[in-house]
Amino acid sequence: MRVGGRVMRDNGWWHGSRIVPVTRRCGTNRSSDTTSRDPPPPSVYADRGSRVIEEAKMDGMEDDFLKEIEAVDVEGDIHLLQDTQAYDDIIQERFRWDMGRIQWPYMPEELWEMKRADDEDREGSIRHFLASVQPRLHIADDCPIIFLGDNMDATALHMTWETLLAHCGVLFSWPQHHFVIPRDGAWCFNYTFADYMFFGVADDRPR
Repeated sequence: MRVGGRVMRDNGWWHGSRIVPVTRRCGTNRSSDTTSRDPPPPSVYADRGSRVIEEAKMDGMEDDFLKEIEAVDVEGDIHLLQDTQAYDDIIQERFRWDMGRIQWPYMPEELWEMKRADDEDREGSIRHFLASVQPRLHIADDCPIIFLGDNMDATALHMTWETLLAHCGVLFSWPQHHFVIPRDGAWCFNYTFADYMFFGVADDRPR
């Protein structure tokens, strides 16, 4: 299959696509990674004492999704963020964004890679793909990350990389485009509606 001028191999990898390793933990490519590793101040959290669902002023899909999250998050490791727009803006600023999506084929091939999740084991495919990327980008288990979905305008979740791996079966189970970034947006994992998994580092070239 040909997409954006590139041929997809039978094993699901884009021809020639490879990620360039990032030397700093949590994927940050700035002068210091301190801010990426520190948790956000308590003021950005919804009140966990009231439980995440009671803090979410929404209904329908988002409400059902958060109920599923709360059912598996018995330790209270996943937090609902009050400001979703700030992280949407980071993704759009640091990646090639158009028509509501990251346009991966228009970024340099060395900055990203892609694979299709196995229909028989989507959760295993996601976990294996993320586990393969983690050491190459020096992402620590306790790296704070932000989870967003394009069908959930009021929902952004904060957790660690370790928590993401532990609950990926539920987090990526809903039909939407998912985005996972560190707080500075130095890299992004994008799990699409069609079960494609993209992982790439920010493209900060002048637009």
